[in-house]
Amino acid sequence: MPKKIVLAYSGGLDTSVILKWLQLKYDCEVITFTADLGQGEELAPVKSKASSLGVKNIIIENLQEEFVRDYVFPMFRANTIYEGTYLLGTAIARPLIAKRQVEIAKEAGADTVAHGATGKGNDQIRFELGYYAINPKIKVIAPWREWELSSRNELIKFAEKYQIPIPKDKKGEPPFSTDANLLHTSSEGKILEDPWIPAPEHVFSRTKSLDGIGRVDMVENRFIGMKSRGIYETPGGTILLVSRRAIESITIDIGQAHMKDEVMPKYAELIYNGMWFSSERKSLQESINHTQKNVSGDVKIKIYKGNVMVMGRKSKNSLYNASLASFDKNSDYSQQDAEGFIKINALKFRK
Repeated sequence: MPKKIVLAYSGGLDTSVILKWLQLKYDCEVITFTADLGQGEELAPVKSKASSLGVKNIIIENLQEEFVRDYVFPMFRANTIYEGTYLLGTAIARPLIAKRQVEIAKEAGADTVAHGATGKGNDQIRFELGYYAINPKIKVIAPWREWELSSRNELIKFAEKYQIPIPKDKKGEPPFSTDANLLHTSSEGKILEDPWIPAPEHVFSRTKSLDGIGRVDMVENRFIGMKSRGIYETPGGTILLVSRRAIESITIDIGQAHMKDEVMPKYAELIYNGMWFSSERKSLQESINHTQKNVSGDVKIKIYKGNVMVMGRKSKNSLYNASLASFDKNSDYSQQDAEGFIKINALKFRK
């Protein structure tokens, strides 16, 4: 039996029910930990909800600077996209939450941590790999894998029984699942589960329908083996990604550029699968960081009807040589030299 539990607490339906369930089942102190990663208004009811459920030690920490500096920016240096679309806004937040949760457990003398991720999703993997990376001996409780409640409707009944407030969406219904931070907002479940039915407009919170930059509607392959539909809004991240690639196009050489494109899918998969603290992710990060020492400059972009278009780029570290590229200017480059280059590369085709 646990002596003291630190719960990753969002204040939503799932973690509020989990909080009460932990108190009833284990009859020990439960500390709630909420990471402020820039989710905004979602944080407002956290303290009052936890207090109403009898929690004495309510921890809310602003981790926004660490999140951006040590997680988001390193990820963006790799131009990271999962399965060609997803900018990993949820996945990149989990290792930081897990790390700080285990640190709080140590500080508070708790031997156990708990989370609200379901047994079907990716977050259970991300949280728990993060826990064990920081403290291999930590005890973990994952209620969705242990309790008798098997559906969202049963959670609502449990909440009603113990007078736990049930949040409503903009239509007055129990909500689909959402996650938000400085980088993005994600939505999944309920009305979004049928991949053929378009997401209703009230699902979106950061973008407008006609000029919304960074909207993604995708069916992704979860690490655990199933497919899931997700709706993601990452407007700032989308602009940053396009802008960074524009600067990289003139500040890193062909070898570095192509190496980055080759390793990026693996790097993205490691983050998606919860392997942020793994030796292989760290090794890739060192290689990626090495390519970035000259990546700085200015980009002109145009934003129009969901598109981010590069209109210009310049850098004091630019490798772009106008005299070499020009069709009009003479230079040290001899076009006749290309003939030998082509013939050497054509040897494998000549029988």
